[in-house]
Amino acid sequence: MTRKTITEKELQTFMKSVGKVLKKPATFYLTGGATAILFGFRAGTIDIDITGDMNELFSHIPKLKEQLNINIELAKPTDFVPNLPDEAKRHILIDTFGKAKFLHFDPYSQAFSKIVRAHTTDITDVKSLVDKNLVDLKKLYKMVKGISDKDFAKYPRLTRPAVENAVKSFMNN
Repeated sequence: MTRKTITEKELQTFMKSVGKVLKKPATFYLTGGATAILFGFRAGTIDIDITGDMNELFSHIPKLKEQLNINIELAKPTDFVPNLPDEAKRHILIDTFGKAKFLHFDPYSQAFSKIVRAHTTDITDVKSLVDKNLVDLKKLYKMVKGISDKDFAKYPRLTRPAVENAVKSFMNN
């Protein structure tokens, strides 16, 4: 079934709906297209990428998807790239709706995963994160260089040289 494109209106409706269905306080992190929409980089996205305190929300996701006619994906940057140092300190508050607190997942982690993935939309999003002063590329590169070999080993499809070169190449363009 084709779902509608998610705009800021649909995102707001989704966050409010989550806040209404929760019985206990929970924190959620939005990433990808949702972050781009809420910061004004894009008008729409095909799905809402979310992570966080999902236990209570799991049972509500199918109903929310049908009710709002949207796609919801359980995803975060660190599903694809290693954690960056102090990631938790860089999440950005969006708002609280009922018992649901929403934050943008760390913009540096988002930029890192988008640079590594290198889709056209991702590269445009990273440029927007930089333009909005949400990411400093020199700081990002330093963080990437500081990732331990042990942490890189958890992502067998990635190699340190390729990842560092991707970030460095992006910095130089």
